Amino acid sequence: MTTAISKQRSGIVLLSLGTCFLYLNPLNLNNEVFPYFLLALFFLKIDLSVTIICSAIMLSAGIWVLIDPAVRAIIDAANIAAMLIGASMFNRLAPSGRLSVVFFFHAFLLLNFAVCLLQLFSEQFQLFTSSFFTSDYRPNVLESVRARNGGVTGLGPEPAYTAVLVVGLGMIVSAYKPEKLSMILLVFATLLLLRSVSGFLYGLVYLIFILVINHRATFLSFLNTRNVLFVAISIIIFLTIGYIEWARLDQIGSRLIQFFVLLLESRDLLQAESQFGSDRLIGIYLSFSQPILAQYGTGFSPAAALNFLFGTSLASLIVAGLLLIKRSWSISYLISLLFVFIAGPKLLWPIFFFGLFGTGSIYKLREHMSMDSVTLDRE
Repeated sequence: MTTAISKQRSGIVLLSLGTCFLYLNPLNLNNEVFPYFLLALFFLKIDLSVTIICSAIMLSAGIWVLIDPAVRAIIDAANIAAMLIGASMFNRLAPSGRLSVVFFFHAFLLLNFAVCLLQLFSEQFQLFTSSFFTSDYRPNVLESVRARNGGVTGLGPEPAYTAVLVVGLGMIVSAYKPEKLSMILLVFATLLLLRSVSGFLYGLVYLIFILVINHRATFLSFLNTRNVLFVAISIIIFLTIGYIEWARLDQIGSRLIQFFVLLLESRDLLQAESQFGSDRLIGIYLSFSQPILAQYGTGFSPAAALNFLFGTSLASLIVAGLLLIKRSWSISYLISLLFVFIAGPKLLWPIFFFGLFGTGSIYKLREHMSMDSVTLDRE
């Protein structure tokens, strides 16, 4: 029994840290995201259905490679499979195990925010962090980020990638620990520092998700001395950052203004994105552009990648339909499912977890915690 508990604890630590440090690249390998959380497979279990689905996805990728050896179907399929495995390992954990993962996620978000703050005030620290942590093989990234909007990268290769990780981890923490109202401030303060356009979009969806999922919680549940103090400190920090940012308004707003000008001139979202130097929305759009996809393309989101892998834009729509039948038609689930269609990179399982495995576990865990609290009170 002791061995089994120790084994699970090791798995929880590897799953947690392996997810938080997805962008860690001290060897400067030519890649951006690394699925370290797969090491937890030696200690944790996954669903049989996930094994079958992953096998089907890899088989489809193999067929694409036979047709055209130049495509990156195997890489995309492996990314989706790894994401499903990470989410499944978390799904199989008991409530206490999930809360342990939440603890690590919360600690990492605090660490990442501290790193972002230091990067804001010290360009040398930004260079040191990136050189050690992730993007030394892409030296032009930091130059473009600073010149483009004066933003920071945090513990990630670029602002957009860090933003999606922050929002994903924030979703898990906020869902299972609704009393941590300060988490919302922490997420948005970090997004403000990162200044990623897609990050602000994800942040807005995250906020709507939290407001919907916490509709059962009362505001009074947040009012305790520790939370009020933390919120007060967070507001002070947030306002301080806001003042500094306001003083550099030309840097902050220029990128957003530039994007909207391009959008108004072209009246085409995809063309504006292309001129803006990005192709993420384009990749998603192309995966839904035709019923049959004769040519392989790289999809930024899991849904887009699934369409390319199976050669039809119906693939992800069929999967979404099956998920809706099995999971729920609730607003909170529909919002979660939206991330599966619009967000990436594909390896970041936290932001896709509720969209794939449903939001029912949120209420079950909260009920479990309430029962434990009542039991302790009686004892």
